[in-house]
Amino acid sequence: MNILIMTSKFGMGHYYAAEAIKEQLCLKRPGDNIIIYDFMDVILGKKSQLMYTAYSSLIARGSTIYNHIYKLCTEIDKPCRRGHKDTPSAFVLAVKKAAERADADVIISAYSGCNKYIGQYIAKYRPDIPFITCITDIGIHGKWVNKNVDLYLAASEETKRDLIKIGIDAEKIAITGIPVRSGFYEKDTCSDCISNLNEDESVSTCAAGEKRLLVMGGGLGLLPTDKHFYDRLADIDGLRTTVITGKNKELLHSFADKYDNIEFLPFTENIDEYIKNADWLLTKPGGITTFEAVNALTPLILAKPSLQQETANSEFVRNHELGVLLDTSFEDGIGVISDSLRDNEKQCRIRHNMKSMKGSFAPQALAHYLAAFEAKQKVRQDCV
Repeated sequence: MNILIMTSKFGMGHYYAAEAIKEQLCLKRPGDNIIIYDFMDVILGKKSQLMYTAYSSLIARGSTIYNHIYKLCTEIDKPCRRGHKDTPSAFVLAVKKAAERADADVIISAYSGCNKYIGQYIAKYRPDIPFITCITDIGIHGKWVNKNVDLYLAASEETKRDLIKIGIDAEKIAITGIPVRSGFYEKDTCSDCISNLNEDESVSTCAAGEKRLLVMGGGLGLLPTDKHFYDRLADIDGLRTTVITGKNKELLHSFADKYDNIEFLPFTENIDEYIKNADWLLTKPGGITTFEAVNALTPLILAKPSLQQETANSEFVRNHELGVLLDTSFEDGIGVISDSLRDNEKQCRIRHNMKSMKGSFAPQALAHYLAAFEAKQKVRQDCV
């Protein structure tokens, strides 16, 4: 079976989710041919990089403007109200081009921006092809929803509830969590055996002693630039800190080798090892990062959301006690950060909550759906 995954590199979370889906399917369905296409690359070719550069600049310098645009573009509409133009747009033709190039039997979307056009492509050209959507945040918006979607991979019970509220059939929704690559699974566990650890084992690393804090600001390295913040981190007894600066070269050059107990690193491919080996992760409330931490059983300390889609992620962490919410910036929250690092009981409780959360996911739902679809196709062929 040829499986096409459409995604994008806006913020990279969509692309990482697509890679995780591919990895999971390769393990469960080794005979499938799985292709990942960047939707913007299909449309713009090499010029897509200009779009991504503009997006990064907007996020870094104008989150207020971004949030206004986001709200205007993502209002939820009932899927039954969505109409289709008779003449396919350039975006629909881009989907058609990608599907034909991949000879796709199934299309999976990990980017809301292409859902509308995949739906229109299916309605006009391929009404028999399954369309699966993987929602990469806790909250939903209108661009995720399309009447031609056959299966929604929902991040959480809250995501499923919101989909049902707008008229999506519960049978079309599977709670899988946001897919993450296998490297983020807590050591000695995997997607099939994530409940192997008992409660005592799952909190065994919460004992008093040296603590390891990992600080991340996403791919753009949206982190504090105030030296006073890092001075105060360095003054916390028994703490070793690693700061992943991403593409923020200025931050890296400003503070590298300035502290004995704080290590500053650029973007790294093995971020999974850093998250798994940390006692706490201080970061922004991104969807993919939240679920990487949950799978690694690494408690979160989250800054106040700056982007619209981060708000639901932050509330999800609060409601399920998967971490500590600063409700402010990194700099202003240094006191709460310090207190949390010393709270071994809270660290243990969060790790246990994360372990329980992982046990509620249905990571095999996608593979089961594809197997059922394949079986139906075989029956039809045998009947012909």
